[in-house]
Amino acid sequence: MVKKNTQLEHLIKVAEITSAYRIVNHHQSFSSLNCTTKLDAVLYPDSKIAAKQSNARIKATAIIKNVLAPHSVTEFTKTLKDHVPFFGISTDSAIEHRKCSP
Repeated sequence: MVKKNTQLEHLIKVAEITSAYRIVNHHQSFSSLNCTTKLDAVLYPDSKIAAKQSNARIKATAIIKNVLAPHSVTEFTKTLKDHVPFFGISTDSAIEHRKCSP
């Protein structure tokens, strides 16, 4: 059991967020974290962080959707507002050369 608000708890959270970010950055599946977390504990048996990390698919999905994604959208929007005087958005409503919308 890890005590609340300790340096170890902070490092575990950082490792979990970093693992979630790696999944997004390298276009890996969320399910791959189920194996990776267990594998890290085996590969690094002397690491308290790897042993206590509980970043499986469900937790990583929550971190990505509720922490990383909103931050990315905010930063991207800020960059657009600060550095791009105009931009356009277009959509393609055709699927295999068939028009899908009016």
